[in-house]
Amino acid sequence: TLSLAICYGKLGLHSELDTRIKYARLVKHYAELAIKQDPKYAWAYHVLGRWHLEVAKLGATKRFLVGLVYGALPEASTAKAVALLQHAVALDPQNPDHQIDLGFACLANDQPQQAQAAFTAGLALPSTQKQDAAIKHRARAALAEITPSHQG
Repeated sequence: TLSLAICYGKLGLHSELDTRIKYARLVKHYAELAIKQDPKYAWAYHVLGRWHLEVAKLGATKRFLVGLVYGALPEASTAKAVALLQHAVALDPQNPDHQIDLGFACLANDQPQQAQAAFTAGLALPSTQKQDAAIKHRARAALAEITPSHQG
């Protein structure tokens, strides 16, 4: 079930806007279904957290315009993204992807100290998946932007 959410998310990246909106709804639906099927599936919380983050980052104006033309998207918030990604971390604390995406959600939710802690924790974990190098690269760049420089 979660594979369907991930596939729709990836297909949406390369689709026209109307299809993206349709697929965004399907990502949320299948991620929520995966959680219902297995409430301890960390990746389901991760995908749903990322969904909340990406939809919330659209902003009120874009969401309003999308709603006028294509129908409203389900509600999303950066706070919900943080909570869902925290749950993914709690279920699978050794996965750097959960920690690092939690960092990005915290940044979007105006929590730079929590973001810094999540990035640091994620970068300290060993890489175990193909995408870990790319996500760690993004985390280092974000961390460099929020970490005050210590120039003397």
